[in-house]
Amino acid sequence: MIERVRIQGYRKFRELTFAPYQRLNILVGDNDAGKSTLLEAITLALTGRINGRTASDEVNPFWFNAQMVKEFFTARSAGETPVPPAIEIEVFLYDRDEFQRNLFGANNSELPV
Repeated sequence: MIERVRIQGYRKFRELTFAPYQRLNILVGDNDAGKSTLLEAITLALTGRINGRTASDEVNPFWFNAQMVKEFFTARSAGETPVPPAIEIEVFLYDRDEFQRNLFGANNSELPV
C-alpha cells in the first residue's frame, strides 16, 4: 500500500507530495489539474514503464517541468551555470512484511545511502 508519493520536476509538478488515504482514493479535478500525471508518475516509479513501454524508449523533453526548464535557460543566458532540471519520483510504501520480503529499495531521499 502506498503511504506517500513525492514528485519533483515531473511535467506540471514542480514539487508535490501526495499522501493517499489507506482505503479508497478518488482523484477529481479540472482538465490539466494533474490527475493523470500523478498516476503516470506512480506507474513510472513502480514499473519503469510509461504508456506500456520502458522509460528509456519513451523519454522526451516534455517530462520536465516547463517552469524549471525556463529558469534553467534564463540562468544560462545570464552567464550562470545552474544545475540542469531533474525529475525525482519516489513512492513510499507502508512498512509491511510482504513488502520487505518481496520488494527492494531501502534508500530514498529521507534515508540516503
